[in-house]
Amino acid sequence: MESAQEFVKYLVVLAVGALAFGLALLQPTPRNSIASLTLTVLSAVLLAISVFLGILAYGTLVSQLYNDEIDLESKALLWQSQGQWVLFFAGIVLLGVGLFLRDVLR
Repeated sequence: MESAQEFVKYLVVLAVGALAFGLALLQPTPRNSIASLTLTVLSAVLLAISVFLGILAYGTLVSQLYNDEIDLESKALLWQSQGQWVLFFAGIVLLGVGLFLRDVLR
């Protein structure tokens, strides 16, 4: 259970770092294109939702520990953690593609 909590916290921290990096890319430069800005904004939205779901998952884990009802396969925890994973990786991919469009193709 402790490792599940740590993993959720690490993924939240990574998503916050990637979100800050993505927001730093939104500063106007002559190399920005509409596609790269759109992908960067979309990745920021996905990463923010991932952070929110991670906080919900962490709260669910803490609640389960407090109530001595440890169930890592509960429906509430399952959709929160899977949503955190999927949105985190989708946000990272979109951020990478947006960065590629911004820096490599220009």
